[in-house]
Amino acid sequence: MCNYSQFKLYKEYTLKNFLLLMILALVIVSCGDEEDVETTNISNTNESVEIAEPTATPIPEPTATPIPEPTATPIPEPTSANYPVTITDKLNQNINITNKPKKIVSISPTATEMIYKIGGEVIARDRASVYPLSVMKHPSIGSAYSPNMELIVEQSPDLVVMEALTQARFVGEFQKLGIPTIAIRAESLIDVTESINILGSALDLGENSEKAITEINQKIDSLKSLVNYTEEILILISDADRNIYAAKPESYAGAVAKLFNLNNGAEGMEDMGPYPGYTLWTAEKAAISDPGFIFTISPAPEPAPKLSTMLPMIPGFNRLTAVTTGNVAELDPVLFMQAPGPRMAEAAELIESILNEK
Repeated sequence: MCNYSQFKLYKEYTLKNFLLLMILALVIVSCGDEEDVETTNISNTNESVEIAEPTATPIPEPTATPIPEPTATPIPEPTSANYPVTITDKLNQNINITNKPKKIVSISPTATEMIYKIGGEVIARDRASVYPLSVMKHPSIGSAYSPNMELIVEQSPDLVVMEALTQARFVGEFQKLGIPTIAIRAESLIDVTESINILGSALDLGENSEKAITEINQKIDSLKSLVNYTEEILILISDADRNIYAAKPESYAGAVAKLFNLNNGAEGMEDMGPYPGYTLWTAEKAAISDPGFIFTISPAPEPAPKLSTMLPMIPGFNRLTAVTTGNVAELDPVLFMQAPGPRMAEAAELIESILNEK
């Protein structure tokens, strides 16, 4: 049996051992934890991990988006506020024109010259339309006295322009074909200016027509003061049968002479013969007249003789004072007979120059 001192020593010993054991256990636990951590770290470091190489995703080549070819957008031609227009021509026809005429056929030199005078153009013409020269490039549709309707239809015209006095008979034929037709006239200065005005309205060339009319009137006015001839005059023409006709003031040639207030010996006579505004002038009429000056028109081309050279050989005419004194002069058949119209001022200028030379 032990004593209290021994028990006390034993108790202290035991307690020390217990504390040592506890400390040892804690150390072991701590070391175990460190080993585990290290093992884990080593395992993570040495483990072989295959990392796949990244494969490039092919980028598709850009495909060109087809660009459509640009299509030309038709540009509409400018329309004029002046259409539709209704005009009254020199046959008192009321013609309704819905659009600006683009394909014009002229069947008269008078019509052709008026159209070109105001800046218009034709696509076909009659055979005698030769002025201005640029009109010659267009095809002919035959004679003004007998135009070829088939050739005209082939041109698909949207307007035909004719001369009222000599071509009125064709109006019905064009109406049957459904082709608008305008008739103009040039038997006086008023006719010329009115006809130019009509075409200006029909072709939407009003400013040009006004300018042309002003130009014609101004030139004629300047010529009037230059002529002071008081004696009687005659304007004579001969046909193929050698009949002689005198131009009345109602004819184009007579109208030009009337601009100067010339005393026309055929005034008041009855129309006779193939030429509108002319009267038959026989040897008997010639014998009782005594013009101071005679103008002659010779439509037939050379080698046909000029009427002025034939008068001294024709009975009744060869005794006239104008013939015996040489007061006879030829007028241009184109200006005075074949193509009356906007060149009226040029015709007047020719008369003025002839009278002032005598």
